[in-house]
Amino acid sequence: MADPFRMDGKTALITGAGRGIGKAISKAFAGQGAELLLTSRNEEKLRLAARELTTEGAKCRYFPADLSCMEDIEKLIGWINGIDRIDCYVNNAAFTDFSYPTQTGAETIASLFHTNYRASVLLAQAAAKHMTAKDIKGCMLFVTSINAISALPSQAFYSSTKAALESIMKSFAAELAPYGIRVNSIAPGAIMTDMNSHFTPEKVTELSAKIPLGCIGEPEDIGDAAVFLCSDAARYVTGTTLVADGGYLLRR
Repeated sequence: MADPFRMDGKTALITGAGRGIGKAISKAFAGQGAELLLTSRNEEKLRLAARELTTEGAKCRYFPADLSCMEDIEKLIGWINGIDRIDCYVNNAAFTDFSYPTQTGAETIASLFHTNYRASVLLAQAAAKHMTAKDIKGCMLFVTSINAISALPSQAFYSSTKAALESIMKSFAAELAPYGIRVNSIAPGAIMTDMNSHFTPEKVTELSAKIPLGCIGEPEDIGDAAVFLCSDAARYVTGTTLVADGGYLLRR
């Protein structure tokens, strides 16, 4: 009996793949046999991630791009257009800003939306056009946040960009379903990544006590969830958000 989680013969494009959740998703996909197309802003970290994955047996290509820069987005789309086959697009690249809605400046607001939302949508459009033109019944996955569901005022506009992605995900899902392309999202809770490197041991203990499963998540927890949503195991799932937060929203 075939394993529905296997991704042999599939090629996945993953943004923000140089570290954290993006790197964990890349490793999880490679472990299921997928070929990888990686992109990230930091070329050195991207190169090291690609080397590590290749050493572990993955087939891997990469293209550095700063998704806050329209010129880089256009170059990345050009690279995507030259790829023979893309079965899965994972939108993960993002950054955050710790400020309240009344305190956030116009430049920061624009930067957050350019990177977290504009780039994500433009790349999703490119992936969708690629799949429909080649009659690929693929999938797309947006990595959002529980802050898109239950707003965190101290990360106001980061939360807003993730909420916007949740909305556009459903629109993509509705439009692309007739082509056999599934579109979903994962909303992680607190995950031990560079974005949360400011967590002190005391903060980790305090936050873990608020999570029903009793601990902060690891990037691999999101990687495994991404495999499910992008594999044939989720072949009848589209337009859905998988919350991976250890139950945190149950108490928030």
